[in-house]
Amino acid sequence: MKKIISLLLVAVLCLFCFAGCGKMDISEEEAISGMQSIYEANKTALLLTNHKSLSYDIKNPYIEEKIAALEVGETLASTLGDAAAYKSYAYETNDFAYIKKNGSTEYRMANRLLYFYNYDDEGQIAKKSYYGMFGSDYAYCSFSIVPAYDTDWFDKVHETIKEYYEKDGELHILIEMDEIESKYFIEDTLHCDYDNEMIKKEIITDAKTYEIKKISYINTAEKEEKTVYSVEAEYDVEPKAEVEEMRKDFEDSDGAQYNGLLVLNPATSTTPGATPEIRIEFKVNAGYSISYKIDPAYSYTVYTDPACTNVASGSWDKNSDIARYILTKKK
Repeated sequence: MKKIISLLLVAVLCLFCFAGCGKMDISEEEAISGMQSIYEANKTALLLTNHKSLSYDIKNPYIEEKIAALEVGETLASTLGDAAAYKSYAYETNDFAYIKKNGSTEYRMANRLLYFYNYDDEGQIAKKSYYGMFGSDYAYCSFSIVPAYDTDWFDKVHETIKEYYEKDGELHILIEMDEIESKYFIEDTLHCDYDNEMIKKEIITDAKTYEIKKISYINTAEKEEKTVYSVEAEYDVEPKAEVEEMRKDFEDSDGAQYNGLLVLNPATSTTPGATPEIRIEFKVNAGYSISYKIDPAYSYTVYTDPACTNVASGSWDKNSDIARYILTKKK
């Protein structure tokens, strides 16, 4: 009986705190429903039906601070294992997606062709490659402001909505995460080892459309609160100049250009492939590399002829037409 009374008191106190500890325009139930509406409104596919472009400025001061503190020869203690994969800018339309990371930049297209820069330790371009993306999970849109699953967006067991109010046409939401959810965020989103951070999430959306303008994650465990990760979104804006510069770098050339052809499981093959044919044709600048990514569920052999009788050997000279035919087999 004491336990039941205790639980009831906790429930009453939690409800009181929800209503009184922050600025609330609506009830807890309505706020939770609002969080679900925000999640649905910010799925990339829906955003691209309402806008011609999506632009995301991604800041990661948590990682930047850790990288800056590294000694010579040290590597970042990261569960991801590669700080080069952290994103800083993304721009997406219905035709292509551009995403910049610490160690590379990708320009993805719906026809499965991808332009790719690799950077060296000084941040200079070390390699330029054309990629044929044959994976079954290929998606040219490469960044989403909300996670794939709504359970990763808001967890009412481990997150508490402290503020939910409208001001000047914007919806403002403040959410506190408990230790379990804070740990999950640090490890799953930032891919770093958890160090007792306590995280709160601040969201600003358009009050009518629920489209996110900015989302920030803030570490409250230290004496001075610090933003550890943020994304600022803009819609229907022109891309940064670097986006068009990259496209021109791969599609235009002052020097020689050659014909590139990559075919997955060609219909002309004497041996049926594991999947239907996928064909990618493009122009190749002299000196650039060509590669491809295959679904890891399949083994494959590369040929130089459409009948798939001559196995490719050696490396391409980067100064001639190239055709490669890839035959897959289920592992």
